[in-house]
Amino acid sequence: MPGLPFEEKYKQLIGRFVRDLILVETDYNENKEHPPIARNFPPISGKIAWARQLYRRISGPVEVFQKNKDLMALPETKKAIKKYNRLARVLVEYELIFVQVSVVHVTVYNTLYADIQLALAHYILNFIPLLLK
Repeated sequence: MPGLPFEEKYKQLIGRFVRDLILVETDYNENKEHPPIARNFPPISGKIAWARQLYRRISGPVEVFQKNKDLMALPETKKAIKKYNRLARVLVEYELIFVQVSVVHVTVYNTLYADIQLALAHYILNFIPLLLK
């Protein structure tokens, strides 16, 4: 709907969204090695939570934008959505890396725990006949 007063407001809205994308991208680039982690969070879980928080921050406006066809038709919106898609992909990949790391840690821990339990069960079974004599 060209010529309506909403078009200028839509452009301002997209401009603010692009600035927010730039802020999130800067925050990610500055803190990806050592992100701010909430108190009492394990390091890996804290990194995953941080990446999800950044993703939620940028995905909320996009969900609202998708409901407005006039807004999505603007060329500025299409450029902003491309930038959003690139940043969202980076954040999801960052999260998946640490999800895979945590799965490996849990698998190793469970394997070691099972080996210890088997070893203890083996020794307990060996000692039981001696205790009865």
